[in-house]
Amino acid sequence: MEQRRWRQVRKIFNEALRHDAGERDVFLDSACAGDIDLRIEVESLLISLADARTFLEQPLISESGGKFETWQLSEGQTLSHYRIISPIATGGMGEVYLAEDEKLHRQVALKILPKVIFGNEERLRRFKREAELVSALNHPNILTVYEFGNEENLHFLACEFVNGETLREKLGNGRFNCSEILEIAVQITTALQAAHSAGVVHRDIKPENVMIRNDGYVKVLDFGLAKYDDAASVDLRHQSFSFFSQPGIIMGTATYMSPEQARGMVVD
Repeated sequence: MEQRRWRQVRKIFNEALRHDAGERDVFLDSACAGDIDLRIEVESLLISLADARTFLEQPLISESGGKFETWQLSEGQTLSHYRIISPIATGGMGEVYLAEDEKLHRQVALKILPKVIFGNEERLRRFKREAELVSALNHPNILTVYEFGNEENLHFLACEFVNGETLREKLGNGRFNCSEILEIAVQITTALQAAHSAGVVHRDIKPENVMIRNDGYVKVLDFGLAKYDDAASVDLRHQSFSFFSQPGIIMGTATYMSPEQARGMVVD
C-alpha cells in the first residue's frame, strides 16, 4: 500500500474510533465519499481491532452458560427448516447456534449475520462469499457448509456442527505433548494446503478458528476473510469470489497476521 494511501486509511480509522459503533456507518459514508476500496480498508482495521479485543478481553460463552442480550434467536424458534437448540458463540461477524435440521434430522451449526449490518452490502457479500468459498472446498479438515439462505430477513449459513472445543479452549486446559502438537499442526496445514490448491488463502488462522473434535479430529473454520487467487490450478472461475480481495486491503486479526499481511502486501 502506498504511504499516502496508508496515511489516509489510518486518519479515517483513528477518527472512526472516536465515534460510537452505531454512528460509524454514517461517518464512513461521509469520510470515504464513495471510495469503496478505502472504506473496505478502514472497515477491515475496525473488524480486526474488535476481534483482537474480543479474544483478549471477553469469553465467547459466559461461564454460567447464560445468553448474551443480543441473541437474535431463542431456543425452540424455527428458521427455515432449522430449529434452534441453543446459542454457541457470538462475535463481530455474527452469532452461531446449535440447531436441528428438521428435514435431514441432523444437528447443524447455524451462523446468523448481525442485524446491525444488514444494510451493509459489503458485509452481506462477505457472508455469502464465505459460504461459496467453503462449499467449493471438499476436505475432511475443513468445515462442511450445507446451505446459505435468507429467511424472515435473516441471512444464515448452515454448516457441519463440530462437537468439541476450539484450539483456544484446548490451550486454556493445559499444555500439549509433542505428539499432540504435531498431530494438530499436520491436520491444520493439510486443510490449508487443500484450500491453497483451490486458490483460497484463509487469512485469519488463529486458535478461535480451529476446532478440535472430541475424537481429536481437527476442523478449520471461518473463511469469512479468505482471499481467492484466480491463478490457482483448480478451476473455480465460475464462483463469484474475486470481487472482494484487492491489492493493499488489510484483512485478518492484527495479533495473528504475518508481516506481509499487516502491510497490505500479497499473501499466499
